[in-house]
Amino acid sequence: MPVQWNERPIGNVPYVTNTTQTLIIPRDKPIRRIVMRVVLNLTTGGVAPTYTEDDILNVIKKIRLVMNGNDNKFNVNARLWFYVEMFEKGTQVQRVAPTSSISTTADAVVTLIADFAQDRKNEDDFSALLPARRLSSLNLEIDWGGTTDLATANAPTINVASRIIVEIRECYGTIDEFNADGTVTKSTDVNDADYFDIREGMDTLPIDANYSSFDNSSLKKNVIPAPSTILTNAFLVRDQTSPAGNKSNALVTDLKIQRESPFVVNILQRTFLSLWGEIKPEYSLESPPTGIIYLDYVDKFSGGLVNNGNEGDIKYRFLTAGFVSGQAIDIFTRSVSTAFKR
Repeated sequence: MPVQWNERPIGNVPYVTNTTQTLIIPRDKPIRRIVMRVVLNLTTGGVAPTYTEDDILNVIKKIRLVMNGNDNKFNVNARLWFYVEMFEKGTQVQRVAPTSSISTTADAVVTLIADFAQDRKNEDDFSALLPARRLSSLNLEIDWGGTTDLATANAPTINVASRIIVEIRECYGTIDEFNADGTVTKSTDVNDADYFDIREGMDTLPIDANYSSFDNSSLKKNVIPAPSTILTNAFLVRDQTSPAGNKSNALVTDLKIQRESPFVVNILQRTFLSLWGEIKPEYSLESPPTGIIYLDYVDKFSGGLVNNGNEGDIKYRFLTAGFVSGQAIDIFTRSVSTAFKR
């Protein structure tokens, strides 16, 4: 039987201010997708709130999918995940902004999706399924923030009805291999097949000064994990002008990715605004978000950015301007232990 799937809700993650809440994910079948519909039920007071940039996304401080007790499949905040989804799907996922009306109770909503596939938009891509049945445990962990993450003044109450509604797509059947004439040469049960182990994580690099030259004193960070092949990066640049940090196109002027050991190779060197200017035609976004760039190395390097040496062999280097304490770069990384082609 060719691969088929079923979709079902599996439970809710309740909102509890400034805590980590956990939902156990079923391990009956391989998983192709986890859908998280975030619903914050808000009540405003007698003065309209002043919301932070990206408002409800800032309340979800981290989303982790933890395998076997301590192995993170992904570990990313909701804000960065939302924008990566926008680039990869070519549109914004569902989002209902929080109400600015006074003395009102209403839901603010955003939908976040985790796809276990090389090509997230290809419904028939089963190459990177999450083989849940092979795991001893599988937990979805949510680090919640609070009202200060949502608004800088006159913050609404986040009511106990707030939660994340979680649904999954599970797969069953066989993965078939074919001859040129269309006949099946091999069938493998989805529970027994081999899959790419794609990981998603994020790091934060504080900006600590202005840097104007790509020398040894430039702002730099090791490309991680190593060894691995880096599939995609996203860089979100945060100013210090609100508690959540407004996104900015003005702080990072240039980006360089350089192999520094065992020999020096300039892999990529671009201006930030030039990379940002490519977003609209490259990803079909009519209104690209300020302060974030996205690099798809599978397309750029025919299989990914190979980082199979030691940590630090390849580094990101940044030139910066307009430094004020509190600025930072959030770096999203999708990686796999071996290279592949779409």
